[in-house]
Amino acid sequence: AYFQALDRRAEVVVADLAEGLRTEANYLLTSAAIEVRAQVFYPLYDRCLAAGRAGFSVAAITKDEDRHLGEMKDGLARVVGDWRPRLEAVLEAERSLFGGFLEAMEAAMVVQRAA
Repeated sequence: AYFQALDRRAEVVVADLAEGLRTEANYLLTSAAIEVRAQVFYPLYDRCLAAGRAGFSVAAITKDEDRHLGEMKDGLARVVGDWRPRLEAVLEAERSLFGGFLEAMEAAMVVQRAA
């Protein structure tokens, strides 16, 4: 639901573009928003893994996510001239959607603990 709603928000943001550009612009905006979230999430997750002495790290994933975000920004600059305000609109939606995802996770954890 998170990914579909984010994709739908990007679809609305690019609705004014020429039909031939919409699909690629939507993909780039949605992917960029996910990469921005990954830049926050993976370092936190990696610290939790280290604190829990998991014996493995996701630091390499962070490097891949950074590279991919750069590719998304380059693609947006190529496809959509005014990409920054469009990305901000998608990021705003992503923050809300991710908050809902976290609330659902917390609720599931409460149910799991009670069982």
